[in-house]
Amino acid sequence: MQFTGGAYSQDELDRLFQTTKGVPLELGIYLVAFFSLRCVEVAGIEWNAIDFESKTIRIGTTSNNYKYENYIYVDKLGIRIKPGYITHHFALALKKNNLRYIHFHD
Repeated sequence: MQFTGGAYSQDELDRLFQTTKGVPLELGIYLVAFFSLRCVEVAGIEWNAIDFESKTIRIGTTSNNYKYENYIYVDKLGIRIKPGYITHHFALALKKNNLRYIHFHD
């Protein structure tokens, strides 16, 4: 069976927001929904890429920095959430909440 991509309707997106509220996946879902980022871009945002004065985020900057405190997307223990976690848990969240399957970036 071949996958056919597609975006969520506003109702589906609202339901996704409600069902993932308070879980580590929540930030990633908001970043994808509003900025159309890929998993690697979501997981790679560092605090120094955010300019709070001009209200901008630089996306796509690469870093070999492995200090977790530099990344915005970390778990409760401060450990960086990686792209594989996002992909895997997004699919699980959709299935658990009976939401239509889409790829994380659709």
